Amino acid sequence: MKDYYSELLTEIEFSEQFDNLEFKSELGENISECYNVRLAESLSREMAKLLGYNEEIAAVLALCKGIVFPPYGKAGMRYIESKMKREGIYLSPEKICLKYLEDLLKSSSLKITEELRDGVIEVFSEESNESEARIVKVIYDILRDIEALQNSGDYITDETDEQTPEDMTKDILYDAISESKAKGRISYSKKLKNMILAVNIKDEEQEELEECAKAVIDDLWNEYRKKGFSGDDIAMNVIFERERQI
Repeated sequence: MKDYYSELLTEIEFSEQFDNLEFKSELGENISECYNVRLAESLSREMAKLLGYNEEIAAVLALCKGIVFPPYGKAGMRYIESKMKREGIYLSPEKICLKYLEDLLKSSSLKITEELRDGVIEVFSEESNESEARIVKVIYDILRDIEALQNSGDYITDETDEQTPEDMTKDILYDAISESKAKGRISYSKKLKNMILAVNIKDEEQEELEECAKAVIDDLWNEYRKKGFSGDDIAMNVIFERERQI
C-alpha cells in the first residue's frame, strides 16, 4: 500500500486544487495556505513515524484535510456554508474532499480504497480512533493554536528569546509525541496547552475583512452560475478557486 499512497500524494500535489493553495490565506495573513498544509504534512509524517503509524497514510490525510481550504479561510468557509444552507446545498468537508479525489482519479489507475475513504471521513469527524487520522487532527489543532498564540503577542516560553517559530513548532511536536507515548494514546501537547492557558487569546471579528470575503465569494458564485453550473458544482468550484482581490 506504500506505493499506492506515494502515487496518490503525487496526484494530489500536481492537481490544480493543490496549486491554488499557494494563492490562499487566512484574511490578513501573509503566509499562503500551501505552506501551512506542507507543514502539517511534514509534522504528521514525523509524529506517525515516531508513534509507529503509517507515515504515508498520515501525509495523504494531511493534504486531504488542507485541500478543502476555501478562498479567505475560515471567514470564506463560514460565508460559503451560509450560502449553501440558503440554497439547499448539503456538502460536508468530507464529501467535498471525496468528490475532489473521485474527480482527480478519473483518469488514473488509482481508485479510492475503503481505507482511504474511512480515513477521509475520520479526519473531518468530531471523534476519531487511534489512527493516522487522529494524528493529522492533533497536528492541525497544534498549528492552529500556535498561530493564535503567536498572534496574541504576549506569549511566554521556557526557551530563549532566540527561539524561531520553526524551533517552537518542533519543540511542541516532540512534546506531543512524548505525551502520546506516556499516555499510550495520541495526545495534544501539554506544553502548548499550558502556554495557551497563560495568555488571553482574542478571537476578534474583523468586519472589513469579512466583508471582503463576502464580496469576492458572491462574485465567484455568480460567475459560476452564469457559466451554467448549479448546486454542488458551484460550491465545489468556489471552494477550490484561487483567492482573488477586489
